[in-house]
Amino acid sequence: MSNTRTKFQTPIKNALLAALYEYLLITFPVGLYVLLEASHKDDPAYYFILSPEWSIATIFLCFQGLSLYIHSLRQVKRDILETPIQLFALISLGLIVASAVNAYHSLSDTPAHFGHSSGNSSIGANVLRISLFCIVSLAFLTVVGSGKYTQKTQSKSNEEEIQHP
Repeated sequence: MSNTRTKFQTPIKNALLAALYEYLLITFPVGLYVLLEASHKDDPAYYFILSPEWSIATIFLCFQGLSLYIHSLRQVKRDILETPIQLFALISLGLIVASAVNAYHSLSDTPAHFGHSSGNSSIGANVLRISLFCIVSLAFLTVVGSGKYTQKTQSKSNEEEIQHP
């Protein structure tokens, strides 16, 4: 029982670590930029959390998530079902548009005092931006992780077939 459990946990753990690595490659530069910019603001923690640049990170994650997933499947020569990929691309496009509109709205809202306007649109824009970023982050880790898992398990089974024909 424990051997079977470990047999499945290792590829899952490795796939999640690979997905997390890809996630950090995409979000770390944006986070570093936001951190540098926040250090020059009156309320750096507030700016860091609610910066419009997180919408840009959301857009990057949407583009790269689909690309990395397809790349992982192609490396193991798996058939790619067009309908789910097209649906995922359509959802990604909607998220990209929502993030771009949110960034534009947030940037036009923030010339003097970032995020401290009394209008509900700033609060709504901030909540939407954080929600989109969190949802896309989880989707990215799930989709890229599943692609990496498929890649790792398929390459192992291909090696076993070669060793034991």
